[in-house]
Amino acid sequence: IRGYYEAPEVNLTAFTSDGFLRSGDLGRALTIEGRLVYTIEGRLKDQISRGGEKFMAAELEALLAQHPDVSEVVAVGMPDARLGERVCTFVVLARGVDVEPDELQRRFVAYLDALQVAKFKWPERVEIVDAIPKTGIGKPLKHVLRERLVVQTKE
Repeated sequence: IRGYYEAPEVNLTAFTSDGFLRSGDLGRALTIEGRLVYTIEGRLKDQISRGGEKFMAAELEALLAQHPDVSEVVAVGMPDARLGERVCTFVVLARGVDVEPDELQRRFVAYLDALQVAKFKWPERVEIVDAIPKTGIGKPLKHVLRERLVVQTKE
């Protein structure tokens, strides 16, 4: 496309100076068996879209990071045939906390309900992990966590 209809201010940031669309995808180039291959690794704007409602994963992560059972948390969209995505959180438990994922999910729901957070943002699945995989600069590797979800849902 050449630009968004009657939206010159949007076009300034949506397109590069040489006319390419900024898709919002985060990718990288790899050489595999001598061929250059491009892969999509994630999104620059990390949103979860559940049933047409969109929200930033960072918003939920910031709220749950304050929960006393949590040392570290990452929220991702989990593929769902009916809703597009459901909310899944990967949690590193706080020191001394021993809780099963189902119970932690119940605690999260009660906590978010008390904060009057919209229900579509509540996690529907909680995965307890020893560590969150990260880049060399400490950013969570959400695509690795999403891949883990896809493998688990196929089994």
